[in-house]
Amino acid sequence: MPKHYRAALKFRSSTCDNYGILQRNPEGEIEPDFGKEWKLPVVVLPKFIRMFKSINPGDRVAQINFSLQSTAPWYEKIRELFIKQEIIIVDGVNSTREGFGSTGR
Repeated sequence: MPKHYRAALKFRSSTCDNYGILQRNPEGEIEPDFGKEWKLPVVVLPKFIRMFKSINPGDRVAQINFSLQSTAPWYEKIRELFIKQEIIIVDGVNSTREGFGSTGR
């Protein structure tokens, strides 16, 4: 993820009805220096436990919203208006963070 950007990881609106699970926190905030695998903590709802079905690779249960951080320098905010950022998928990770929910402290 480019420097000065953030990603917000959220459930899709149909996930609860289709899978019987809820996201444990309202939104997963991912900062640019977090290079590990992104995970989505969930809770299986007791009334849906009988209908719970496994989530397979490729199932669409969450969505990601990339945006410029509010603390980004002014020139990055201007650049954001005119230049489209490219998302590059990488295999390896390089992280300064400990894991999901970690502040690094």
